Amino acid sequence: MLVVRLNMRDRGKQMEKYYPTLQYVVVDLTKEAWSVHTLSPSIFSSFLGGHGLGLYLYESHCSKEEESCEQSPIVFTTGLFTQFHIIDKDSLSMTALSPISNTVKSATNHTSFATYLISCGFCALVLTGSARRPMVLDIEAQDVIFNPTEKLLNKRVKETITLLNLSNKQSAIVIGPSGENKIPFASLISDGKSLEREGFGALLGSKRIKAIVIDKGPYSFATRYQKEIDEITKEIKNKIHNSSYYKNEEANNHLNIVKNANEGGFAGVAHSTKRCDPRIMHLYGSTYPSLYSHPLHLQIGTVFIADKYGNKVLMDSNTMLSFGSNIKNYDPSLSATYTQLSIEVGLDPISTAMIISWVMEGVERGVVNDIPLSYTDHSHLEEIIESIASLSGSGKKLAKGSPFLAKEYKNGDFITCIHNKEMMPYDPRGSYGQALLMTLGYDFLHPEDTLYSISPLTEIKGKAQSAILSEQLYLLSTALGVSYKNIVALLYDVTFYRLLSSASVKKNSVVLTRIVNYILGDEIPLIDIYDVARRTLALEMRLNATSRATDATLPLQFLLDGDSNCEKESTVPFTKLLNEYKVLYEIELSSIK
Repeated sequence: MLVVRLNMRDRGKQMEKYYPTLQYVVVDLTKEAWSVHTLSPSIFSSFLGGHGLGLYLYESHCSKEEESCEQSPIVFTTGLFTQFHIIDKDSLSMTALSPISNTVKSATNHTSFATYLISCGFCALVLTGSARRPMVLDIEAQDVIFNPTEKLLNKRVKETITLLNLSNKQSAIVIGPSGENKIPFASLISDGKSLEREGFGALLGSKRIKAIVIDKGPYSFATRYQKEIDEITKEIKNKIHNSSYYKNEEANNHLNIVKNANEGGFAGVAHSTKRCDPRIMHLYGSTYPSLYSHPLHLQIGTVFIADKYGNKVLMDSNTMLSFGSNIKNYDPSLSATYTQLSIEVGLDPISTAMIISWVMEGVERGVVNDIPLSYTDHSHLEEIIESIASLSGSGKKLAKGSPFLAKEYKNGDFITCIHNKEMMPYDPRGSYGQALLMTLGYDFLHPEDTLYSISPLTEIKGKAQSAILSEQLYLLSTALGVSYKNIVALLYDVTFYRLLSSASVKKNSVVLTRIVNYILGDEIPLIDIYDVARRTLALEMRLNATSRATDATLPLQFLLDGDSNCEKESTVPFTKLLNEYKVLYEIELSSIK
């Protein structure tokens, strides 16, 4: 395999390089120093990118003495296809010790930061240690600059971006005041959206980094088989756009999951105490088309919605339901308003909405009487969101999350939290496959139940097997740098496959394997791309000294209470599902090559 070694001295003009870059940059915040490292070809081909590579680099640069989040690394990795702008061009994975769960977790989202990192010749960025003073990191093609700053303290996201005075050849990841205040569900913000739900915004705040700015570099990457890859990519994109999932998203202005959730009975209504409400139809993208717009460059399943101030806010079905039916709001513009405000102050909107809905449900039940929130009165909601970020007034309590609130008000009957992380806005009593994924700590959606809704949502048969395959597809999507929903649209189309079949999905993934092996070159043996996912699972389990399934559980209310206003009333057979998953999980790990 030809390995192109880039270094800081040869970065001056636009250059096209063949084969993927194996270089990554490590920034020591404590010493205010940086260095360039090179991955071995065997390690790179074992993980490709995404979560697997992030976990590997986390382990490689984590000192055994570093037990606190503040000192532990935070790793940013790109997907393999991201380097060559194949299918999706801006996939970025983040790996760190989560302040929420105190375990090593990864999350993936799309941001221009990934594209610019690649253009500087790097497949990853590792931050270690903690800065002695508040600062902004500026990563250039030839340097890493440590810029101390006081003027950005307590500034919101847009204010920060404005003061940074970014050009169109720069991208940034920033935190809001909630990150500086180390609120557990503070998130990293980039390109107008929350990138993760693991509290990495609080982690960056504890490291005293307000923003990471990266300049567009001089490098682009290609392969010797670019013509063949272009032909396969065209075939892939056509299949994605012609898939049933994509067409359903387009028909509902890219919020089809809201419609599925309502009709399937798994939408979180009133803090998931109910599963459906006819008013949810007002949140469908097809109901108020004047509020919705979908530029072509956005990912499938995302849409711009005008908030009450006329601003276009990037939304998806998860944020729509979180600040929609979850708090008994059925006005899309208000959902967009509350989502935008959460992002502006650096909070993850889903977690914020779930905590707020806990209070509203508490008011409804007579448990809470000292916080001005209710399902019928949203007049104080914006004020509450701001108070959470600033740790003022009622926000001091809410900033600690719903587990704290349940103890504070001596009532855990309606908590919706798993491993200290607020649940997604779905009722697990209506979708068993999604329930299992959420208990395992994942935020992605179950294809058969949630994305396609083609099987009985409460039928247990095959759910554990489908969760295993969904998990592999998700980890594969991060490694390649292709959005999970695009992977699902490509590999699993209800037009051809009525059930989620491992054999049929893997048969359709041959085209992805061909691209991977074109990129890695003739000297690397053909790889099984699903082995990449299995290695990632095994590595995460080793780092945390436990598997995700070990302590997986649902909030007690969903295990005991099957009552809701959905026609299919039954509790989740969670113990049976989890036991089946554990058996299949062990079989998968034993097959790692």
